Amino acid sequence: MTEAPPRQRVCVVGSGISGLSISWLLSDAYDVTILEKHERLGMDAHGLMVTGTDGSSIRLDAPPRAISADFYYNLMQLYKQADVAVEPWSWSFCCAVLGCPRAFFRLTDSKRGGEGFLARTLGFRFPDLATLSLMLKPATLKMAYDGWCFYRDICRDHEDVALRDMSMGAYLERGRYADGFVYGILLPLFSMICTCSYESVKVNTCSAVGAAARMCPVPPPL
Repeated sequence: MTEAPPRQRVCVVGSGISGLSISWLLSDAYDVTILEKHERLGMDAHGLMVTGTDGSSIRLDAPPRAISADFYYNLMQLYKQADVAVEPWSWSFCCAVLGCPRAFFRLTDSKRGGEGFLARTLGFRFPDLATLSLMLKPATLKMAYDGWCFYRDICRDHEDVALRDMSMGAYLERGRYADGFVYGILLPLFSMICTCSYESVKVNTCSAVGAAARMCPVPPPL
C-alpha cells in the first residue's frame, strides 16, 4: 500500500478579506499557514473595546465592517459556501465631541422604524461654539449641500438604463459636485466601505454606488 504524498505547505501573508478567502479555498488541498503582524485575525486589527452606559463591554469595528452584496458579489457567494453568517447593518450613527456625555446629533435608519428626520435630532445638546463654527463655514455648508444633492441624484439615477453603467468618475463630473465633497467625503467614504483606492471607486458604476445608497435613510427635501 503506497502512502499518500505529503500535502504541500502554503503561506498566506495577511488575514484580510483576500488572505482569509484564499486560505479557505486552498485548505482542502494544502496545509495553510497565515502570517499576520497584528494580534487579531479576521480584519479586526484596529477594533476598539469601549464600555457601555450599563458597564458592558462593546466591540467597535474600526473602520466599520459593512459590506454591500452589490459590491462584493463573489465574497457573498464565498460566505454562503463557508457558512459564514452575515446580518443587516444599520446606518444609524451619532456625532459627539470626545469626552462629552451626550451626542449633539444622531441619525436613525428610517427603514428600521422610528420617528421623522427632524424629530430624530431633538433632545440632544446644541454643538459647542468650536464645533458650530466649523459646521457653519461656507465650505462645510457647501459639502453638506452637495452631499444631499448627490444622494438625491444617485437614488434617482442608479436604475436609469442610460446612466446606471456610467462610471462614478464620469457621473461626478456630470453632476459638477465640488471637490470638497468629492475628495473630502464621498471618495474617502466609499474607499473605506469597498476597501479600495479612490480610482477604483471612480471606475465603479452608478448602479453599484446607488445600491449602497438605497440602504441609507431618504434625505428630507430642502
